[in-house]
Amino acid sequence: MPQKKNPNVLELIRANYHVVSSSENQIKATISNLGTGYHRDFQLTKEPTMRGLTSTLKTLAISIRIFESLKVNTNNCQEAMTEDLFAKEKVFDLIKDGIPFRDAYKQIVKDLKLS
Repeated sequence: MPQKKNPNVLELIRANYHVVSSSENQIKATISNLGTGYHRDFQLTKEPTMRGLTSTLKTLAISIRIFESLKVNTNNCQEAMTEDLFAKEKVFDLIKDGIPFRDAYKQIVKDLKLS
């Protein structure tokens, strides 16, 4: 799709998080509510453990290659650093000076003309 800006590999990396997370949840569910001592239920944790580790290692290998070839467009980054990015810090500075959050928020919105 020509309008896409995210490379597919980055979307797959994001999706792999859910593979690892689901493996963790499967392990937790398998061993939950077990009493003390040896239980044969633990043998069912090997498959999700290996799936999670394999997915993690593959994702790390791909991530290394991405970061090695990553090129940052400095001009675009500098242009994107607008005042509204720092609105939260400005609100917190006003709060430190004793201004209530609601009033500080309204003042910064007004100052930055964000509304």
